[in-house]
Amino acid sequence: MQKILLILPAILIFVSCSPSNNPAGPVSTDTVSSNYLVSTYANFSGQYSTPMGVAADSSGILYVCDAASGTIWKISTSDSTVSTITTVNDQTSDIVCDRQGNLYVLSVGQGKILKITPAGAVTTLAGGASGQVDGQGAAAGFKALEAMDIDSAGTIYVADYLSIRRVDQAGNVKTLYIDSTAAEQMLGIACDNNHNVYYAADVEVYRLDSLGNRISIAGQSSPGYQDGTAGTAAFEGINELRLDKSGNLWVNDYNTVRMIAPSQAVTTIAGNGITGFSNGPGNIAEFDLPVGLAIGANGTLFVADEGNKQIRKIVYK
Repeated sequence: MQKILLILPAILIFVSCSPSNNPAGPVSTDTVSSNYLVSTYANFSGQYSTPMGVAADSSGILYVCDAASGTIWKISTSDSTVSTITTVNDQTSDIVCDRQGNLYVLSVGQGKILKITPAGAVTTLAGGASGQVDGQGAAAGFKALEAMDIDSAGTIYVADYLSIRRVDQAGNVKTLYIDSTAAEQMLGIACDNNHNVYYAADVEVYRLDSLGNRISIAGQSSPGYQDGTAGTAAFEGINELRLDKSGNLWVNDYNTVRMIAPSQAVTTIAGNGITGFSNGPGNIAEFDLPVGLAIGANGTLFVADEGNKQIRKIVYK
């Protein structure tokens, strides 16, 4: 699955679509867990409000970046009120939060990773140079910033077109891996605290270890929908990955949310594959382009449902 920019009057909007433009459609709800409950956590108003990325800090506060305008929102824990922190005046594709409360945002048009302090000050951590080049700060360049994750030490891992890039707190950018065989650019990435990186090349999920060795975790070479283990599972089009404390990898896959266990078993926990809107048990819930994904401190999932202009909350019943 790829995120595409549609040019409309006076604004750019991210839209996600299947590479074949022929999504699998409804899935058998017999295979979708009913043990998870999907609800609406926050709504976004406005014609061009397009929540793309979502991050959670240690206190449970959520932060959301807007795909088109670059607005950065904050969602309170008390009543889910949405307020604006700042606007970066560029299309954005993902957001993460470090342990000190700093936010990092992928600024797509500028080709930069921006840092936003708790006080709201915006600076460039890395990027801005022409081309995809390693370097420090403004001397580094990115090609197509799509997704990122951050580890406990504050090291950022970025999916940049067909490359995995690492960015430290001094703004040093280093290319770790280039997947020259990928048919589509990388749209999802996650990391652990042992320097393992997980990434999605459209419909397959891989793990890249600290030595640069890559193994396939789950998925097949062609899009489809199938729960199973490792290569017997199939994905329709992955938009985001996040890893929890137990080693489970959570996946936004077209209009479903799925989990890859450490055993590489893939199960669908929410979404019946239909493009729409419905809250309730996972097997009847419906999404419209779930793109961003965050995991709260207690394991609660928060999904940026772009088409429905909402943040959806998923909890185990």
